[in-house]
Amino acid sequence: MTVSFARGLTIALIAVAGLRAGTDAQAAVAKTTEAAKPSYDSLDSNQDGVVTLPEVVVKAPDLAARIRHCDLDHNSALSRAEYAACKPAAAEKAK
Repeated sequence: MTVSFARGLTIALIAVAGLRAGTDAQAAVAKTTEAAKPSYDSLDSNQDGVVTLPEVVVKAPDLAARIRHCDLDHNSALSRAEYAACKPAAAEKAK
């Protein structure tokens, strides 16, 4: 009976470690994605407080294609809220 309990405990610990490793990997990917996204203010070329998609195209052309879907009201500008909520990876998965 002790052997079965020890074996079950070992399997449970391995499973928990595997789940934790998966969660850590997802967090690292999310952190890398956010780190790769420039700050809102750095994209605002004319410092008017609004980031337009043309500003993004000039400052970060590779990012522009990945965040067009974040312009929820389709006004060719990204509010701070739209940009903060924007997940570039979501656009790539949607393709």
